[in-house]
Formats: sequence, structure tokens, C-alpha cells
Amino acid sequence: MAYGDKIQAAREALPREEFLELINRGLTNKDVAGVKGIDLPNVRKLKQEYGLIGITPNRGGRPRKELDDMENDKLNNQETCQRMTINQALKFQEKLQKEQTCTSNLLCGEELAPVVEELLKKHLDEVVGTLEQIKQVFESTEIAI
Repeated sequence: MAYGDKIQAAREALPREEFLELINRGLTNKDVAGVKGIDLPNVRKLKQEYGLIGITPNRGGRPRKELDDMENDKLNNQETCQRMTINQALKFQEKLQKEQTCTSNLLCGEELAPVVEELLKKHLDEVVGTLEQIKQVFESTEIAI
């Protein structure tokens, strides 16, 4: 992709208002690049183009959590994926199955604080979703031996 195309794609992915909102949430240029999937030099170019140079992130309170939530949303939307060998995927699947069992056992055990129970249920849903993705990959992949 030519440079002009990359910067145009960056403009479309990151309008000025959204960039300003991310800065105000406490994200650095590097954070914005990671969350939006834009090269860091293009993030800097947009910051200059949009007249946002000199506006620094507010590093108080919640920005890290918001960044983590945004990264999770990005992963849940399958905009990115992790590449691994079949052997690595099998080991990862085994680890997740153990994690699923342990989390399920915790949820079935003694009464938990509501916040803890909610977190465990969310985690269990993520584990089950990832296991389903691995299963789909295994079912749709052919290898020649």
C-alpha cells in the first residue's frame, strides 16, 4: 500500500474527534497506534495534521483500563489473531480446557462475592469462546502427511 493510501486509511480509521477523545482518555500516540491498528508514524502525522500537537494524555485514574477494554474489543471483533503452530495450538487448547474446568469448579463451589462471580463468568465465556475458535480451526484445516 502506498504512503498516500496508508495515511488516507489512517484518517478514515481515526477521525480528529475520536483521536482527541482517546488523548483525553489518557492514551499515548503508541497506545492509539496499537488500539487503532495504525503505524505510529501515521498517528504522529495525523496528530500534527489535526492540530493536536501539545495536547498530552491525562494519566489519572482509568485510562489503562479503558485501553485494555478497547484492546479486548478489538480481539473480540477478530480484527487481530495470534498465529501459532498446531503443536502450540494443542497445548493452548489443553491449558484452556484446564482453566475452563477450574473456573467452572469455582463457580459451582461455595458462594462468591457478586463481583467475583461476574468476573469468573465473563472469564469462562472468553475461555469457551476461544476453545470454540480453536475447534473451528482444527475442523477446517487440512494437512498433508
